[in-house]
Amino acid sequence: MSLDLNTLLKDWPHESGAIKVRKVPGLDGREKLQLRIDLGLLQMELEGRPDGLMTSTARPAAAIMQIALDVPVQRATMYR
Repeated sequence: MSLDLNTLLKDWPHESGAIKVRKVPGLDGREKLQLRIDLGLLQMELEGRPDGLMTSTARPAAAIMQIALDVPVQRATMYR
């Protein structure tokens, strides 16, 4: 199996100003999200950590954001 991405990029050309996204099956059986950009291709996990690993202490990003949103906003103190 070649690690060269040119075949993927050739078969999915970039279109300036267009957002091109697709879901693809990963080798691990989980769906991946691919985003075609002008200089290449980004691939992301749909769930869990970006590297696909799971740890007992890892929280999903949505849970972290919810915790952050529940914290009252504190005003910055101006120092002179």
